[in-house]
Amino acid sequence: MKRTLVRLAVLVAVGLAAAIALDRGLVSWSARPPDAARPALPARPPPAPPPGAPPPATAAAPAHRPAGGEELVDLASVDASIRIDMRYASRSNFLHETLYPANRCLLRPGVAARLARVQQRLAEARLGLVVWDCYRPLSIQQRMWDYVQDPRYVADPKQGSKHNRGAAVDVSLVELLGGELDMGGEFDDFSERSHRDFKELTDLALRHRRILENAMGLEGFVPLPTEWWHFDDPEWRGYALLDVPLDPQEVRAAGGTGVAR
Repeated sequence: MKRTLVRLAVLVAVGLAAAIALDRGLVSWSARPPDAARPALPARPPPAPPPGAPPPATAAAPAHRPAGGEELVDLASVDASIRIDMRYASRSNFLHETLYPANRCLLRPGVAARLARVQQRLAEARLGLVVWDCYRPLSIQQRMWDYVQDPRYVADPKQGSKHNRGAAVDVSLVELLGGELDMGGEFDDFSERSHRDFKELTDLALRHRRILENAMGLEGFVPLPTEWWHFDDPEWRGYALLDVPLDPQEVRAAGGTGVAR
C-alpha cells in the first residue's frame, strides 16, 4: 500500500512539473530540431520467420486517397487516445447545422503525426487534446463563407482554407481521464474574446491557453491570431486544396474520387 501511494505521488509530481513547463514555455519552440536534423536511429532487422511461414501482411491505416495520389489519413488510426468531437458533424457550430456526415478527423499523414507528438507531450502533464475540426471539404467552406464573409474567421473559398488542404486543426485541452478544460471561450465564438491577445479572462483560462499554444508550437504548429483553437501545419503550402467527401459511402457514391480503406 505504501509503495502504491509513493508511486502515485511521483506520477502526480511528474505531471505537475510537465504542466508547469508547458505553461511557462520552458522549452522554446525552436528547441526541437527539425526532422531533417535529427540523427537517424539504426534500423533493427525484423526477426526471421519460421521455415514455411507465409510473408507478413502489411497493415494500412484507413485513408482517403484522392485523385492524384494525395492521401488523407484517419487520425484515430494514428493516435486513438486523441478525442474526436467534430463540431460540424453536429449542430454545435456557428451555422447550427450538421455539415459533416461522420465524426471523423482526416489529415495529411505528416500533420497527423505531428499532432500525435503533441498528444504525447501533453500526456506527460496528464492532459490531452480534443479535436473539433480537421480536413474540411471545399464545398463546405463555400457554405460557411456564404453565412459569414469575414476572413478573420472564415477563409474565402476562392483562396481556400488550410482546413481544405488537410493541414489545419481546431483543438482544445482535456484532462487525460476527465473533461474539457476552461479555455475562456467557446468554439466558433467569432469575437475578440477568441483572439489570442485578449486578456480579460481568468488566470486559469489564460494558463490553459498558454499550455495549448506552447504544446502545439513545440511541434511546429502555427497559431491563428483570431482563434485560440486554430493551428496550421507549417508545411501547409505543400498541400493542394481538396473537395473529397468525408464519409466512405459518399466517396463511393461520388464515383471513386477517393477510396477509403
